[in-house]
Amino acid sequence: MIRFLGIFILIVNQSFAQKKILFYGNYQAVELSINGFDKIKSTSWPTDLDGFDGIFIFSQAHCTWTEADLNRLISHIENGAALYLGADDWPLQAEANVLTSLLYNLRFYPERASASFHENGNEINNTNSQAFLPIHPQLQNMEWLNDHPVLLSGQLGKGKIVIDCRYARFYGTKTPNKEHEWQVVTELMGLTVHPLK
Repeated sequence: MIRFLGIFILIVNQSFAQKKILFYGNYQAVELSINGFDKIKSTSWPTDLDGFDGIFIFSQAHCTWTEADLNRLISHIENGAALYLGADDWPLQAEANVLTSLLYNLRFYPERASASFHENGNEINNTNSQAFLPIHPQLQNMEWLNDHPVLLSGQLGKGKIVIDCRYARFYGTKTPNKEHEWQVVTELMGLTVHPLK
C-alpha cells in the first residue's frame, strides 16, 4: 500500500510540474503574459540547454552563436524540446535567419524587396516592413497575412518548431489579445496543458 501511494504521488507530481522555458534575445519588448511555466530570461546564450522543455528565441539584429551553440540547440530540439523562433521587422531577424537557412535553406524577406524605397518623394526605411518566410514543404502554414505565411510549424526530430514572422504580436501596445496569441503558440509547440477548444 505504501509503495502504491509513493508511485501515485510521483506520477501526480510529474504531471503537475511546471515546464521550464527559456526566453532569449529581444524579449524585453515582449509582454510575457504566459502563465504556468518556469520562465528563465536571458540576453546571453546559455552553455547548457538541459532541462528546458521549450525555448523562445526573439531574434535580434546580430547573432552571436557559435557552431557549437547551433549544434547544441538543434540536438536539444531533435531530442524532444520545443522551439519558438521569432522574427520581426528588419533587422530583428538574425537568429531566425541563421536557423532557417541551416534547417530549411530559407531566409526571411521583407514585404518590400529593397532596403529603402521612395514614396511620394520621401525615402522610407524598411524597418516598418513585415518580414515573411517562403513556403516550405516541411512546414505547415498556420497563419497568413497578405498571401504570405507568417506563422509556420513543423517537426524537428522528436521536437516541435514554430516559426513566427511577426513576434510584434506580443508587444504590449500592439495586440489586445496577447493571452490568446500565447496560447496558440504554446499549443503549436506542444507545451499547453489545456489545449484551445
